[in-house]
Amino acid sequence: MDSLILKGSTLTGEIEGGIPSIKNSRRIVYGGTQGFRRPKSIKSAAAMKFYKAMSDLYFIAISEGTIDALKFPLTGRLSLDLVMYVDDSSTRDLDDDALKDALQETGLIKDDFDFWRISMRREIDRFRPRVSFVVRSE
Repeated sequence: MDSLILKGSTLTGEIEGGIPSIKNSRRIVYGGTQGFRRPKSIKSAAAMKFYKAMSDLYFIAISEGTIDALKFPLTGRLSLDLVMYVDDSSTRDLDDDALKDALQETGLIKDDFDFWRISMRREIDRFRPRVSFVVRSE
């Protein structure tokens, strides 16, 4: 079950499903006027779905009182502990960029460059793939 909890300066969250890898988080489209087609990078459908899930989780957590919107964004030196629970052992990239971008876009952190320590690992859970993370302000 999706959750987002703030205790002191520690934000703990869990989102069902997975994080889109950086390879799958953007796509190139061509647009422009008068016959000139300029390439532009936009978020993919998988990335947009993940960002929407994070945004929905943020507003649900505020309404349930598990986080206080006035205590965000977290600033200073941040650390991130990330566990990706995947449904099989096939090769998957451990990629935190989409999560950091989603945390920044929802206003939970000020800047994704504020992370000074990042720890990531992958585990197998065939019945409940998910992403679990802890952000600490040091």
